[in-house]
Amino acid sequence: MKNLLIERIENKIEEKAMKYGLMGTEPVTVILELTNEERESFYTIEKYDEINYSWDLEGNELTITYQEEV
Repeated sequence: MKNLLIERIENKIEEKAMKYGLMGTEPVTVILELTNEERESFYTIEKYDEINYSWDLEGNELTITYQEEV
């Protein structure tokens, strides 16, 4: 479950970055609706606690921002 969720989040971020031509210095923010199981799994993913990510999880709605250079 964890790997599928990481793949889903990363694909969504990459898709938006490519669509708008964002090169990493601009923040890329996406919103995903998670299942209850995905929400619980998200809390165990250390990757998203890095400086390049900021996120908010309200209910099952995840808002996550990636910025390559801070």
